Amino acid sequence: MRLCRINYTLKLIIRPCKALRIAIVRQLFIMKYENEINEIINTVLPKEGWMTDEEHQEIIEETFKQMGINKQKLSDDIETGVKNGYTVKQQIELLKQVLNVA
Repeated sequence: MRLCRINYTLKLIIRPCKALRIAIVRQLFIMKYENEINEIINTVLPKEGWMTDEEHQEIIEETFKQMGINKQKLSDDIETGVKNGYTVKQQIELLKQVLNVA
């Protein structure tokens, strides 16, 4: 029910631009590999003992901004890898090897 209300609200706010509304809804609600992405983030950018949750999140956001990516892009890239025959686990292990955090 809540999702319907949010979607209805988005329709009212963004009625002239259906493509944008679809993109926003997709970004908010469809991320197939969110748990795996969070695992990658926590491996590559671990939260140090001196960091607050807000500082850790800020570091993650700034890193994504500098790299020109977001969680949805990573999820889409993982999906592409799966379609090309690589399991999610294989992709994560390869990424760890490339980044020397294995």
